[in-house]
Amino acid sequence: MLLFLSLTTTKLPSSTTSFVPHSMAASSKTPDLCFTLSSQFPDQVSYASDAAYSASVNSYFYQQARLAPQCIVFPESATDVSSIIKILAGMRGKAAIRGGWHSPIANAASIDGAVTIDLSRMDTVNLGTAYSLGLSSTSISSDFLSSSIAGHVSSDATGGEATPNTPKILSAGGGATWGDVYRKLDSTGLVSIGGRDTCLGVGGLIAGGQSILQLQISNQSFDS
Repeated sequence: MLLFLSLTTTKLPSSTTSFVPHSMAASSKTPDLCFTLSSQFPDQVSYASDAAYSASVNSYFYQQARLAPQCIVFPESATDVSSIIKILAGMRGKAAIRGGWHSPIANAASIDGAVTIDLSRMDTVNLGTAYSLGLSSTSISSDFLSSSIAGHVSSDATGGEATPNTPKILSAGGGATWGDVYRKLDSTGLVSIGGRDTCLGVGGLIAGGQSILQLQISNQSFDS
């Protein structure tokens, strides 16, 4: 589960949203579900008595978003996410998915009495070219890759003309926040069209958020 962002150089003006799947059933035996998840992911499931559970719940920006799931599972890879979703579907379980922690909507990224999938351990951010990040072998169109490599970034971090080797594509894990992205880009001279608050999840903002720069430069980033 990686999100790919196209980057550009720009002079900034002077001056959450997280995806939640529809419940897979109206009723579920959540303790059994959490037990099954614990069996499959012994070091990645936390309960109310655990420090990791408390840290996750208390880190939501808005008080009303701090709900009480039966358990919280922390996937560490796209494979983990896939396995968790299969378990949920097989047991007809309810779940919410959390990327960042900025949404003011109570059930947007957490859930009472069921399972929260917390992606915070999937927060890796990498910067490179489309080719070095392996995008040439994905479903992303060749037209996009060509335009991104050839012209989307006007100059590199030193002010020189961009080349096919100039880092201009950033990949972010499903649990990365815009703070993670900006820290990665801080010394590069590059900027991504993203959120103004560092605790905003990258995935949530791309899925339906707005940026103050998108009218000036372009639309949001893209995902794959």
